[in-house]
Amino acid sequence: MVKHFLRTVTADAWPQVRLSGWLAALVVVVSGLAIAIPAHAVQSIYVRASETTGGPEGQPIPGRPTAVAFDLREGLRLARQLRRQHQGEASIVITLQAGIHRLTEAVHLGPQDSGTANKPLIIRGEDGAAILSGGTALSRFDAREATADALAMGVPESSFAPMVRYRLPDALGAVASVGVERVLGLQSEPVPFELFDALGPLSPARWPNSGYASGIRTPRSAETLSMQATGVERAEAWAQSPDAWLGGYLRQEYSYETLPISKMSAKSGEISIALPPGGALAPTIRYGLHHVASELDAPGEWVRSRNRQFVHVWARPGGGAVEASLARNLLLLEYVRHVRFEGITLERSRAGAVRVSGGFDIAFVDCGVRQTGGFGVEFDQTSDSRVERCRFNDVGEEGVRLGGGERSTLIPGRNAVIDTAFVRFSRLGRSYRPAVAVTGVGQNVIGSYFADAPHAAIIVSGNDHLIETNEVARVAAECSDCGAIYMFRDWTARGTIIRHNFLHDIGGGTAGGQVRDVKGIYLDDFTSGITVSENVLLRVDQCVFVGGGRDNLIERNIFVACEPAIHVDGRGMTWAHEAIRDPAGELRAHLAAMPVASPVWRARYPNLAGILSAAPERPIGNRVVGNLFAASEPFRFLPEVSQTDVTVAGGDQGQTMAATDDGGLATASRAADLRRLAAAALVRLGLSGLPLEKMDRSKAVGGRSAEAVRH
Repeated sequence: MVKHFLRTVTADAWPQVRLSGWLAALVVVVSGLAIAIPAHAVQSIYVRASETTGGPEGQPIPGRPTAVAFDLREGLRLARQLRRQHQGEASIVITLQAGIHRLTEAVHLGPQDSGTANKPLIIRGEDGAAILSGGTALSRFDAREATADALAMGVPESSFAPMVRYRLPDALGAVASVGVERVLGLQSEPVPFELFDALGPLSPARWPNSGYASGIRTPRSAETLSMQATGVERAEAWAQSPDAWLGGYLRQEYSYETLPISKMSAKSGEISIALPPGGALAPTIRYGLHHVASELDAPGEWVRSRNRQFVHVWARPGGGAVEASLARNLLLLEYVRHVRFEGITLERSRAGAVRVSGGFDIAFVDCGVRQTGGFGVEFDQTSDSRVERCRFNDVGEEGVRLGGGERSTLIPGRNAVIDTAFVRFSRLGRSYRPAVAVTGVGQNVIGSYFADAPHAAIIVSGNDHLIETNEVARVAAECSDCGAIYMFRDWTARGTIIRHNFLHDIGGGTAGGQVRDVKGIYLDDFTSGITVSENVLLRVDQCVFVGGGRDNLIERNIFVACEPAIHVDGRGMTWAHEAIRDPAGELRAHLAAMPVASPVWRARYPNLAGILSAAPERPIGNRVVGNLFAASEPFRFLPEVSQTDVTVAGGDQGQTMAATDDGGLATASRAADLRRLAAAALVRLGLSGLPLEKMDRSKAVGGRSAEAVRH
């Protein structure tokens, strides 16, 4: 009867309703069919999945929905129609059938899709098992040309037996390159596509298979590196790959970059690239090669054919069918209010999965975000919106971009990440792509879990944020000169409170033969006006690192097995003095951009307006109050830091515990293991109580073990 996108529930499917007895009865007209609906009823729209994950196709629809749609777009169109019929007062729930809902392009929501404060639009997954996927299934490709192609590109014959070929959709075959340029300080383009199986993302064939090789910059060119001996031996085979890329820490040990290889010489053992602005290659370089056919030598690797029409994949045991990411984004919300997403998994977009621009009261609750090419969820100039009890894993860049509020007036955005787990983030953009990137004014990151990533867990800019009761473990695992919680180079970015967090097992290891320079809470390059209070830091290198900033308060923290616990330097008087003096530099540009002399700014940050005439090069106004040190080196204040720059309360240099007194706490793994030490802190520091149970998030986040999020 309805041939296109929508199947309706006819009036005779409902219990008999005598309209004359229901003054509030309404009639909804859909595709020419009339449905009698009581005004007080919740309007329920059921969206069929592209592929069901259990039960037969066409199984009965649960309940009595107002209508059934064949995709989310049609469900939203029907919701708009219902809302018009009810003068905007309809209570609407869109339920996505358990299974996969495939998207080739983003679903857009605009102001017309808004709910109300009392009746938000709810889009939920049936039984928490609905998946919005930007992936498309690939079909096998078997032809003689595939074998010839593999041989011509140098794929090892030993890889032929486990290798499967898949044909690419025309749109992906037309893509010129599989790589993406990643450069410090610039946003990357979406990945052209990725491949996945049931176990997760597949990897373009690379060398080495894990970690990095070491090379050196050649004396004759700032854009050429000399490979180590094992690389030279393989370079002749590498040269047969038409789309080879170089990735690694090419110019700075804190910045991962990827660039196409412009020239490779087996004879000289050199690789050349075209460097964008930003300096020469580092003297010593950690690097790897990607999408190199001759290195297709391990399960889960793949390479695209020379004619770009198919891919060679070394199948993984248990991996099953292979998909390619096709949709750029999954959901785009602009100026939408009062919308709630519940129990939906979002996956396999080429760029960010969800972007919310200019919204209000947008919530993602009990959702999963995984295997994206870019970020997971972005809130851009939104307010009162949140991600709660969600799970993020294997996102390519940031998990959540949390922005909103108005800095010029210090009006808060009140956006939040709450009780959410992030593991294996920054999978592709391996530096400065944290689990949560906080910007604007007045955002909150509360009660969440962060683990297993190459760079920072949380990067903060802007004002008056709250980072509270989070657990952060095993991050900053690949970089150097980086930190787990990071802020940088802005005198005006003040007022943030970092409180009641549990950081552990951060630091250690080497990079390029050198010990990696890792910090816990890193207030880099003159970060000022931050409160670090009542945190627990266990086995963390350089726990709280103040890099030349001022007016920071470090109070009542517990440091266990940390070297050192607190660092303060005066870089504005030494190697970084030009950053202070340069009138066109970042510090002064940020200062000039904010109305620091306005009444609201003067009231909030009284020491800021006169900073340029108050010895801006000195780290003055820092206070260290009542911290406890167990088996830790308490302080490292560099020689240029005077006693007047940093106030250590009481003159007692903090409270300490000897290594023999820590009761084996240096081997603890949970916040709960620190109860005895916390009890000592109550006595020694006068704490009102540390919420250790709230700080131990790995077993509590989202109402489930974070270990379950790993898979």
